[in-house]
Amino acid sequence: MIDAAIGFGIFFALTLLGLEIWLVMAAVGVIIIMMVYGDFSLLSVAPRSMLEGITGTELAAIPLFILTGELMNRGGITQQLLEIARLVIRGLRGGLAMVGVLINMMMAGVSGSAVADASGTASVLLPAMRRDGYDPAYSAALIGSAATIGPIIPPSIPFIVFGVLANVSVGELFLAGVIPGLFMGIALLAICYWKAVREGQPSMEAIPFAKGGRVLLDGFLAMAMPAFVIGGIVTGIATVTEIAAIAAAYAVVVAFFVNRQLTLRDLPDVFGSAAVTSGVILITLATAATFAWGMTVLQVGPTLGDFVEGLGLGQVQLLLVINVVLLIVGCVFEPLPAMVIFMPILLPIVEAAGIDLVHFGLIVVLNLMIGLLTPPVGLNLFITASVARLPVEQVIRRVMPFFLALVGVLLVCTVFPKLILWLPQLAR
Repeated sequence: MIDAAIGFGIFFALTLLGLEIWLVMAAVGVIIIMMVYGDFSLLSVAPRSMLEGITGTELAAIPLFILTGELMNRGGITQQLLEIARLVIRGLRGGLAMVGVLINMMMAGVSGSAVADASGTASVLLPAMRRDGYDPAYSAALIGSAATIGPIIPPSIPFIVFGVLANVSVGELFLAGVIPGLFMGIALLAICYWKAVREGQPSMEAIPFAKGGRVLLDGFLAMAMPAFVIGGIVTGIATVTEIAAIAAAYAVVVAFFVNRQLTLRDLPDVFGSAAVTSGVILITLATAATFAWGMTVLQVGPTLGDFVEGLGLGQVQLLLVINVVLLIVGCVFEPLPAMVIFMPILLPIVEAAGIDLVHFGLIVVLNLMIGLLTPPVGLNLFITASVARLPVEQVIRRVMPFFLALVGVLLVCTVFPKLILWLPQLAR
């Protein structure tokens, strides 16, 4: 374990120096190869493992879902979903805040990315909430929290990554996220209503029924997209990658020919933005494969597994301990790097304890989504604070009720695995 301690020491030292996480993982993987074997000829393991880390066919769905989210935001589809959410929440005190939750639940059915949802919905909703008299810090905290639903309700980029890392059905992972995603939405809606009554937040102006018909008609194709994506996953009529490709093509058609808010001149910017985001994710996965290979060589997973087994923890107790570990990890690392760094260590422990990997995958992703709300990383809060033009410290002070509500959902999902596994078991 001395080599492992040295490897992790180098990892954290390079991270503190501010190097990109993918570069750190690649460097540590190479250093471990040299420490263990001391043979330069074996450095060819690094590029081979990087290539193997991104050859899974399901990974092709990641850039496609990211592209779909970009097309939705640029092509007016997000705005149409917002109008439908406003139609559902009619005249309630704090209604616009509740719309923020509903729109993120709708967006979750297409983009699969918490960061994309936070950026897209914040740019639309935060100015409207400011005009209606909402505290800007509260609004930013709410939108950042609601965006964590994105990778829980299918589709989900983190679920795709976990499925590849753990060799688990991505379709089953998607189904496992449906009920927890609904729980998250209900919990956040309850907090919104409580806050609205306590703080005297304004009621949202009800959309007249005469205009409501037009809103539904305009938004029909926008609503059909998440329904198609989730329906295709549930019924298994196509693979995850095929559904992602169809969703992107669908978004192009709606944005260009129905909403007419995109032109050919916009495409380079849309594809460029999606390519940059996808590239960051894929190079992280590639270099993580080298890091994971190093952890395997050092036998870190089996060693920790033997240690945990010696503690005699039950499945729920073990998951509660892992929850604490991952919540701490989520304070420091973004979700995808955290997953690819720590899953090679945790998966052998979980498998040895007989925990269902679909249940564990949901627990991992939910933990890391909550991590998007915690400093010092708290990426969702940084995004919404930036859109609101506020210091992130102000947003962090208002996020605690939403954070506690999501932790409550996490505890329910941990203690009652049958709630998570009901839908996936129907598909088996």
